[in-house]
Amino acid sequence: MFTFAEKMYKNLIRKDMDQTVKNQLKKSQITYAVIASVFVLTLMVSCNKYDKMPIVGQWEIDIKATKSLSNVDSSKETLMFNSGVDYTYVQDFLERKPGSLDKWQIKGKFERKHNKITFYERVKDGTQQQPDITYKYEMEEGKTLTLTVEGEGYPDD
Repeated sequence: MFTFAEKMYKNLIRKDMDQTVKNQLKKSQITYAVIASVFVLTLMVSCNKYDKMPIVGQWEIDIKATKSLSNVDSSKETLMFNSGVDYTYVQDFLERKPGSLDKWQIKGKFERKHNKITFYERVKDGTQQQPDITYKYEMEEGKTLTLTVEGEGYPDD
């Protein structure tokens, strides 16, 4: 009788130990899966942080530097954007004509890849087709919404 009770007790302990080991194994597998997922996500996001960054705010180019103009009233040309999350967007943006204060609306699309932004299918005031423009850009330190853009062959309209 005492032997039967010992066997039952040992079986209960063995089952309890097996269940504990299985639970610990599941927990460690879940932990490893979460760590691997975070690592992969971090790697994907950090590969090109500028391309993945949503656009909210304004882009600026120094028109004196890009057009070699010294007699311009304002040294900045500002492009205003709506928000976006993916690579290609349809946006409205404003351009200021160098040396004057008038502004007009240009509708078009743009694409960001490898720290470059290209504007294409641009139409000024809804009728006049505009040439494509490509800029290089980099993030200004300490700012999240403003990107400074360097022009690459900004054509005259």
